[in-house]
Amino acid sequence: MRAETVVTDRRWRAGSTRRPHGRHRRLLVSIVGLAALLLAAQPAPAQTEAAWADVELGSGSFTAFRVPSPAITSCTFNPNVVGLLSSYTVVYTIPAGYTINYAYSSSAAFTSPTVISPTSTSGTTTVTSTFSLGLLGGLLGSNVYVGARLTLPSTSWSSPYRLVNGTSNALGTSGNCAIVP
Repeated sequence: MRAETVVTDRRWRAGSTRRPHGRHRRLLVSIVGLAALLLAAQPAPAQTEAAWADVELGSGSFTAFRVPSPAITSCTFNPNVVGLLSSYTVVYTIPAGYTINYAYSSSAAFTSPTVISPTSTSGTTTVTSTFSLGLLGGLLGSNVYVGARLTLPSTSWSSPYRLVNGTSNALGTSGNCAIVP
């Protein structure tokens, strides 16, 4: 004889492939509950006040400062006996409060000039500078570009160089000094 099994749980029947999921549901409910407790234990972020609009308006303008270049008022060639110690004298007009710096180059491009310190006589706004050709420059003749620029003291701000072109013949008996535009 065969006994029949009466099933009171409708979810499972003998011979059925379905199995009760009560344990799984209890585990899932426990995990969700634990996650809710952990999230509730976190403090809420602090409130902040942020203003992203302001009713005040402002406007302004500015101009960049530019160091002025020295003005060249004259340039003269000074010959000497057989070219010994021939020189150029250049007179500059500069605004008060600036330092004047000099350099020379054999090229009008003046890309890598050699800085020099000539003999200068300074008036209030007039500077007279003498540039010697040296012994060989006076004897052999020369073609040199001399530049002057102004620097604002206690800064590295400088004006562009203003140039003169000095030429002399062999033996330095004659020459010319011209302001480069």
